[in-house]
Amino acid sequence: MRERLSLERELAQLGVREYQVGVGGGGVAVIEPFPGPGFAYKLPLETADKLFNECADKVAKDPSVSSMAGAVVDVTGKPALPPYFGFNDTEMIYVGSLAKIYVMYAAFELRWRVEVHAKTMIANGLSTGVTGWERKVFAELRKAWQPKLNSAFPGLRKDFPKLADIFVPES
Repeated sequence: MRERLSLERELAQLGVREYQVGVGGGGVAVIEPFPGPGFAYKLPLETADKLFNECADKVAKDPSVSSMAGAVVDVTGKPALPPYFGFNDTEMIYVGSLAKIYVMYAAFELRWRVEVHAKTMIANGLSTGVTGWERKVFAELRKAWQPKLNSAFPGLRKDFPKLADIFVPES
């Protein structure tokens, strides 16, 4: 119960008030692989970090980049409220590099969904003291997600992402 409250508190700090879960094998709640209708992300950003802004502002004041646009987000230290600096960041100039952001977004989204599912299983009694505990998490996700992935992307390969190669459990 305490771990469940901790999970809900962590999700609330991330701005997530509701998250969708389905039911996987054995009655374990499994987070959905895709956001549902009406799902809105809340992304709190720290825009008043003095040192971060001073550093980024040095580049922004360079006349050779004044016509460019960009944003920097430091996701290394405070993931619940990362420092953010934007330079002409509301301007639409050229979207050629936007496709690179899709991949990054998908990676962060996958990580978040795997973490939520793992924390839910832990809150429901999964012991992390047993070697290979994460394989149970990945197996539940595969069982619940593979049919949905096959349905959403019928022309693609049916290989499930090798989550054990992508994620390393925190020690």
